[in-house]
Amino acid sequence: MNDPREDPAAIVRAAERSAAALRERNRRMGWPLVIWRDGRVQHVDPMTLQPIAWPQTVRDGEVPPLPPTF
Repeated sequence: MNDPREDPAAIVRAAERSAAALRERNRRMGWPLVIWRDGRVQHVDPMTLQPIAWPQTVRDGEVPPLPPTF
């Protein structure tokens, strides 16, 4: 038996499973995927991978206060 870390087909299957799990999680949470496409960051629908508008719940410029440190 070959080491699965050296099997290119096993690596591809693992990457595909990981990508599918990420898309499903983001779909369920209502989050877009953030990807790098054509030299720019894009927000895409997690299932169709079509570009979508920047989510309205994300605010540019505002940073929430940090929790206190003890």
